[in-house]
Amino acid sequence: MFTRFVSDPDMMRYISFGRAWDEARIDAMFKRQAGFLADHGCCVGAVVLKETDDVVGVAGIQPQDKSGLYELAWWVWKDHWNRGYATELALAMKDHAFRVMGLKRCVAIADVPNLASIRVMQKIGMRCEGLRNAHDLAERHPDVEVVFYVLEGPSPAVIWDTPPVSGSVQDDGDNGHEHSVTSGNSFLHARGLPSPRIQRRNTPTMPRLNLRPFLTALLLLCALPVLAQAADEAPAGSTAAHASRADEEPQDQLLRAAAEQPGSGWIFGGGLAVTDPGYVGYSREYTPFPLVFYHYGRFFVAGVTAGYLLSNGDHYRFSLIATPEFNRLKASDSPQLTGIQSRQWSIDGGMGLELFGAWGRYNVGVVHDLLDRNNGTSINTGYHYPIHMGSWTLTPGLGLKWENGNLTNYYYGVSPAEAIPGRPAYSPGSATNPFVEIGLSTSLSEHWQLHSNLQYMRFGSAIHASPIVDRSGSTTIFVGLVYNPN
Repeated sequence: MFTRFVSDPDMMRYISFGRAWDEARIDAMFKRQAGFLADHGCCVGAVVLKETDDVVGVAGIQPQDKSGLYELAWWVWKDHWNRGYATELALAMKDHAFRVMGLKRCVAIADVPNLASIRVMQKIGMRCEGLRNAHDLAERHPDVEVVFYVLEGPSPAVIWDTPPVSGSVQDDGDNGHEHSVTSGNSFLHARGLPSPRIQRRNTPTMPRLNLRPFLTALLLLCALPVLAQAADEAPAGSTAAHASRADEEPQDQLLRAAAEQPGSGWIFGGGLAVTDPGYVGYSREYTPFPLVFYHYGRFFVAGVTAGYLLSNGDHYRFSLIATPEFNRLKASDSPQLTGIQSRQWSIDGGMGLELFGAWGRYNVGVVHDLLDRNNGTSINTGYHYPIHMGSWTLTPGLGLKWENGNLTNYYYGVSPAEAIPGRPAYSPGSATNPFVEIGLSTSLSEHWQLHSNLQYMRFGSAIHASPIVDRSGSTTIFVGLVYNPN
C-alpha cells in the first residue's frame, strides 16, 4: 500500500520534487519512524477507516532534529481527498500534542503551492511565520523553501479554542459524510513494532467565539458616562475652548457652512491606512491617500467622500454621497491565493444621514457600486461620542456594516474555476459585520491638525466561512495630518 502512495504522481506532487521513492528510501522512512517511536513516544503511522479497516493515508507527530520542535504531518490517499479527513487528523494530533504529550508548541510545513495542506493548518488555528528552508528544520527534509506554520499550546488557565475532536468532523467538500478514522502505525506494526493510537474523546465540538470586539464595545460604553462627567466638571473657561476646538474639525467646519455661506473654502492633508484585510496569507496593506475638505455652496468633499447636501440643519445633515470601496485582492500578494482572480476597488454612491448633538453623533448610509465592478450594496450605521480632554478629542464608537450577497461574493467568494483541493467553490450570502473603533485628534498648531483612528470589524459568518479568509475580522489603523489655511 505504501509503495503505491510513494509511486503515484498526484501523491508525490509536493513530496521529493515529485519523484517516486525507491525501496531503500521506504526502508529508511520506516526505520526513522521506529526510532522516533522508541525515543520520543510518537511517530507517523497509518490512517485507518474504522468501518472498513482500509488504510487511507499516513499521519502523526514527529520530531524535527534540527529545530527541536515537533511537527504535525498528514498524507491522505487521493481517492479520499475533500472528505475532511486531513482536518480531522490535524485536530486529533493537536489534541494529542498538547493534552497527552504536554507540548508547548508544535509546527507544520508545506510546499508554497500546497494550498490544501495550508488551509488545514489555518483551520486548526495555526499561525504562519513565513518561509523556512526545510533542511534547516530537519535533516530528513530536502533543501527547499516551505511555508512554516506554528501552533502554541494553551496555558492551563484558559479555555481551548478547539475542544477535543469527536469521531465525526465535517470539512469543506465532504458532502455531509461523517468520518471515523484512527491514526496508528499499521506499517510499523506489520514489521513487528507496536502500534500506538491517538486517544480521542467524544466531546462535541463548539465554534470558536471571539469576544474581544464585544468586550471592547462594552468597556467603551461603560467609560462614556465617567469621561463625560469629568468633562462637565471642567472649569467654565475650558468648556468654551473645547467647543471651539470641536468646531475646528474639518468636516464639521466646512459641511456646517456649506449650505449657509456663499463662496467656497478648503482644507487639505494626507494620511496612511494600515489594514489587515483577513485574506489567507495577507499580513497587512498600506494605503496612502490625500485628504481634501472643500465646499462650494451645497457641494462638498470630506476626506475621501464627495457629496451634495440635500438638507442641512443645526443637528442633522442629509446628503447624496460618493465614496470609495477600498477592498481589493490580488493573487500575487499571497502564494496561498494562486489561481484567484483579482478583485478591484470601486466607488459607491448613495445617501447618508447624520444626526448630532450634545448626546453624540449617529450616522447611517446606503450605497451601491457605481462602477459595476461588484454590483454590491451596503448599509453602514454607527454611533460616536466625542470626549474632550484638554487639547485632545477622544471619540469612541461602534456600529454595523451590512453587505449584500453580490458584494460578499465578489470579494470573498470562490468560483468553480478558482476551486482547487483545499479551496472549494464558495458563494457567500449577505453578511452583517459589527465594528468598534476609537478616534483621537488634536490641534498641533494654529493651522495643523492630527487625526487618527483604530477600528476592528468582526466578519459576519458568511465572510468568515470563506476558504480565502483565515481571520475572524479586519483591523485598520489610520493616521493623518490636515492643514487649514483659513
